[in-house]
Amino acid sequence: MIAGKMISYNGSVIGESIKFDKPRKISDRLSEVARTTFVGRQNELSFLSDAIHAVNPPFFVAFIHGPGGIGKSRFLHALLYNVDPKIRRLVLDCREIEPTPQGFQGALGAALEMPESEPGFAQVIDRLRIELDRFQGREVDTAGDGFFATFDKPTNGIQCASAIRVALGKIGINIRVGLHLGECEVMEDSVSGVTVHIGARVAAKAEIGEIFISSTLKDAMAGSDIRFEDRGSHKLKGIPGTWNLFSVKGD
Repeated sequence: MIAGKMISYNGSVIGESIKFDKPRKISDRLSEVARTTFVGRQNELSFLSDAIHAVNPPFFVAFIHGPGGIGKSRFLHALLYNVDPKIRRLVLDCREIEPTPQGFQGALGAALEMPESEPGFAQVIDRLRIELDRFQGREVDTAGDGFFATFDKPTNGIQCASAIRVALGKIGINIRVGLHLGECEVMEDSVSGVTVHIGARVAAKAEIGEIFISSTLKDAMAGSDIRFEDRGSHKLKGIPGTWNLFSVKGD
């Protein structure tokens, strides 16, 4: 499975939680069901919900921690779903934020400066999904300024990223993309595993307007007509060793 991460539309956050009155895809419907039928942890949900809606909150930061795969993300999505819609909600993907107070403050500041409804954001997502459907990709998550998708075929992932780069470029939106090939852990409506983390780290190395892929994916494309440029060896945060990365050349 190929995992790809598309981030940084013109280097700024352009969206928060995305809601549609009628889910447009099966994956949307599954995500909606997962949020609305969340069971268990009612004491925690009630405690945090009461704190959020309190006139004088008993605390300002709640730290929810634990090993991967135990349902922290689903718990938080369930919490957000039950929060009064008049309260502004922001979702930041901390995998793409420098792990320092300054890095977090910078990402939070950029998100808070964003208007509640960014003009043209729905159009951006529509174009993303059109290309995703055309190349048989699966939308997994949209959080902050990121869009996460998987593909069953390596060629489809690269061609989809290239098509999105062209389509969004026509309306003045520039993106950077990271792609990696490997096995993923699929759990209900989420996809996880080291392949996902590597894809995100590869994307973080790309500049605005670039599509970066790992050498693992590049090797799988032997004989393809797609052209690549060697971008050297890189250290990927949290990933052992050095990685040779390549950029996908435009038409």
